[in-house]
Amino acid sequence: MNVVGKLKCPESSHFEKAIKIELLDEDSLPLEVNDMMGRTWSTENGSFVISGCGSDVGPLNTPDPFLRIYHVCPKGKSPLEVNLVPLFLPNIVNIGTIYLDQT
Repeated sequence: MNVVGKLKCPESSHFEKAIKIELLDEDSLPLEVNDMMGRTWSTENGSFVISGCGSDVGPLNTPDPFLRIYHVCPKGKSPLEVNLVPLFLPNIVNIGTIYLDQT
């Protein structure tokens, strides 16, 4: 899975750079932890590209990818989590702009 996007903080563009972004697979079964699929940091203008792959055990259990964004934008909660559509081919998912002041 390849994810392309851009981070936007309405307060200041200063808060959009060097933000840690993780691509995770949600595991909701007891005693399981979310699997790390990939990690990156945003560029000076808030853009990012992250890729990774994940798998779950069982024929009916497909990965549930999401982004976890650790930011310092004053008006939003951190970490911010964004669910993704699970496309696990060499597809690129362009999620556009994520506003960091979401709660």
